[in-house]
Order: sequence, then structure tokens, then C-alpha cells
Amino acid sequence: MLRNILTFSASIIFSQSIENISYDFINHQGHILNKGSLVWNEDWHSNGLFFDGTFANYPSMYGPVIEDRVLKPIEDISNLDSSKTLSYFDYVQGDYYLDNLDLGIKYSNPGRVINLHAFKRRYAGAYNHYNYGIGTISPIHYTFLGDYNIRRNNEKLFISLGNFSSDYGLLDSSNSSFLDSRITASSLKYENQYDSLLFKLDYNIFFQRLNGLHSSSIFEGVIYLTRTKIDGSMMIISSNKYNYGLSYNLNKRSLNHYDVKNFNWNVIDLFIQNKKLKYSIGLNTFKDGHDLIFSSRSNFQLGLIRSKINFERSYKPYHIAYTDSLNFEQNDCIWIENSLQMKRFKIGFDFAFQNFEREFNHMGLPTKGNNFWISLYLSPVFQNDLDFSIRYNRSISNEYISDGIGDRIKIQLGNKFNLFSNAMTLKYHVSIDGYMNRKNGYALTPIERYPVYQPEQATLENLWVPSFTVTSFVKNVEISYAMHHLTNIIDDYLNRSYDSNQIVFNKYYPSVTRLASLAIKWNFYN
Repeated sequence: MLRNILTFSASIIFSQSIENISYDFINHQGHILNKGSLVWNEDWHSNGLFFDGTFANYPSMYGPVIEDRVLKPIEDISNLDSSKTLSYFDYVQGDYYLDNLDLGIKYSNPGRVINLHAFKRRYAGAYNHYNYGIGTISPIHYTFLGDYNIRRNNEKLFISLGNFSSDYGLLDSSNSSFLDSRITASSLKYENQYDSLLFKLDYNIFFQRLNGLHSSSIFEGVIYLTRTKIDGSMMIISSNKYNYGLSYNLNKRSLNHYDVKNFNWNVIDLFIQNKKLKYSIGLNTFKDGHDLIFSSRSNFQLGLIRSKINFERSYKPYHIAYTDSLNFEQNDCIWIENSLQMKRFKIGFDFAFQNFEREFNHMGLPTKGNNFWISLYLSPVFQNDLDFSIRYNRSISNEYISDGIGDRIKIQLGNKFNLFSNAMTLKYHVSIDGYMNRKNGYALTPIERYPVYQPEQATLENLWVPSFTVTSFVKNVEISYAMHHLTNIIDDYLNRSYDSNQIVFNKYYPSVTRLASLAIKWNFYN
């Protein structure tokens, strides 16, 4: 839902380990962090649809459906027992010509589901920086999605197709700076179980046409990026505790500018797994050699405490735009999740240690670095529908590619109550996001989306960003009003300047300012 997008950017939207940092409160531009690490040049998926992360590494940009389904599995339709038709529209209007429209329809019957979705975003920006044209303010993004999910006996088939178009201005020394991105992505997944053998095939094609102008970019003119990714696996389903299998991953990536770059690499591994663990070992192979990869994932429970232990060594290719040969960066990560569920408390404690190594001084980035990340979560259970939670994240980096924010805290408070003989439900939500122990870190460039160190400021002050949302529910209709960055709203009321409340996460973008918006969502059933 769009109102979920409009909650402040530091909310944990994809998983408890991933943070979303927005530069505009509408989640059109920003960056994400995975366990304290700045995410760039990494593949990702949303509800089965594959995205090459070379230039497209901010999922929220592509709308609420893509944002909501990042890293989530495909919907399980095995338990559908009736035919249904669900549809909705979600409209948001707010400051600086904010105008979002989200439409969707879902057809389902036993063994089959069809989803159709369309999204439009219009927004000029607080400084009119997204609108680089003259005259009418045009939409800056369109999304069109469709998927088909079918299950019959021991077979599963999933087909997904998406088109994403963005065209908007950038704040730069040149008033004509802009980015024009056109993406077409398609995915086909097939699964078949024959006796004790389980076969899986995942075929993905990603195409992006990128055209932009900015002082940070080295490209002039149109860039074409093409990516093909094919995953295949076979698993023996054993009658004992463990299942065994083999998987093969084929990757082809090409970049066409004035010349053509073609990079190919493959991954093959053996694995053993059951409901509580999975161990794998394999090779990342390419023309000039191979690298050993491995991973381990285990689940444990001791009383009320549940733990997950993950360890992985992986390799990702250097950014194709800035290298003439295929080279890989080694990434090691150990990640431990702990949760305690009690009658009156929900407590979480996670930590991760990440280390990377690369052979060459690629794009001026460090060749070695590590990061230690800690996350604490507490949510007491109150009576009378009172909702309260607090999350604290800390990153300790050494020559590591991060955004420079050492400590983050998010406090949320909300409640709901009924009005008019329970005909209406009213829900409010207050949050405050804190960014402390800030040091000069890395910023992603607007077009090629690679990190650049930003040492402009010697000292960085702590940032505190309060927000407020109130939502009413009447049958199938939701109406919500949101105010983000309440400090700036108070400044407006008192006729004060914003100079003392500047929020800048990326040197290539202007300060984040207040945003107020009104959203209406209407659900239709059958």
C-alpha cells in the first residue's frame, strides 16, 4: 500500500536486516543497507521477478508492490479452494505535486492465480528538481506488472513480466541533468516432482535502456544493459532426514555503449538440507579460473529462544561499467539471528560480521574492509491495542563501503480505537528516527549507482526525524493522512527557516524536507 511507502525511510521494509533510506519521503530515490552494508551492484528479486542490480538497486523506486515483495517467496496457492476476484485502487496526493495511483486486480481459483498491477508516480520535488522540463509536471515513473501462477498435481509454473519507465530531473550544476530508464524484466519458473526427484528451472531475462546526464557520470548517450540468468537444480527427496541435490547457475551480462562488453560466469554447487539446515559447497567458474564458494544455514530452538546461524562465502563481479575484464569481489558473512517470544515481550538480537576483498583498486574503492553490525529490537505487548516498538542498529566499519551512519534508532508508538458504534476504526502512528555517530561515508551516484566517498563535511550532527500518520477504516475504505519530518512542519507554522534542520544522506541530492499527504484506498471483493 502506498501509505506504507510514505512512512519514513528508515523503516525495516524488506526484512529485519534491511533498512531503507529515502532521499525524498516518497521512496523514489534512496539507498538500502543489508546488515549495515551499502547495497550496490547486487542482484535481487521481488515475488519471483528478477532484477539486475548494476544500475537498478533501489527497489522502492518501482512502486509499492515491488517494494513489499522484495526477497519474499512466490505465493503458495496450494490451499486455494474457491474462486475469487480481488481488486483495489490506492490514490495519494500531497505536497510538491505528489500524485500517486496504484491499481491492481487478482483472479484466483483452485490451482491458478493471475495478478495484474499498474502504478504511476508524479512528484516535482521540494526544489522542483525532478521536473526538468517546462510547463506541465509529468509523471516521473510508471510500473506495469503481470504474473501467472499455476499448480497441477506435482507441477508448478510461474510466469512474470514487468515494465518500468522512469524519466525525471536531477539536481546538478547543469539545469538539464536528468535520468531516463526503461526496464523490461521477465521470469519463468518451473518445478516438477517425479517420484523422489524434484526438478527446478528458473529462467530470467533483464533488459535496461539507460540515458542520463549528470556531472558525476562518465557516460554520454544511451547505455544498454542485458542480463540472462538461468538456474537449474535437481534434488533427491530421501525418506530419511536429509535431501541431497545439485544446482547450476548460468549468468550472461552485456553492456552496449560505444563498444560491447560481454561477461559470462557460472556457479555449480552440491547441497544437503532438511527443514532446519542447509549446507552447500561449490565453484564460481569463469573463463580465467574458478573460486570456491560455500554456505551454511542452521535453525535452533532452546526453550523460548529461536536462533538462526548463517555463514556464506560468495563472489560478485566488478561493476561492468568500469571494468574491461571479468573480475570478482570476495564476500564473507556470518549472520546470527536471535528472537525471544514471551507473553508480554518480543525481543530480537541480531549481529553480522562482513568482510570483502578485491584484487584491484576498482573505481578508487578500498581493496579490503570489514563491518560489524548489531541490531536490537524490543516490542512489549500492552492491553487496549497499544502498539510500541524500538529498534537500535549499530555499525562499526573498517575501510568498508557504508553510508557513514554509525548508530540508528527507531521508536514507534501507535494505537487504535472504534467510533460511531464500531462503524469506524481510527488508528494513529507516531515514529521518530534517529541517526547518530555520523561520519563521512559513501554516496551512490544518481545514474550509474556506484559508490563515491563524500568527505565534504568535517563534522556531522545527529539527525532526528519525527513523523505522524492517522488512518480511518470504514468497511473496505481506508483514508490516511501522513506528516513526515514534523520539525519542518513546525518551522513552517512558526515561519522559520529550514537551515537548522537539514537532512542530507547523499551529496548528489538536496536536503529532505517536510511532506504531508492524503491517501485513499478502496478494496473490492468479487
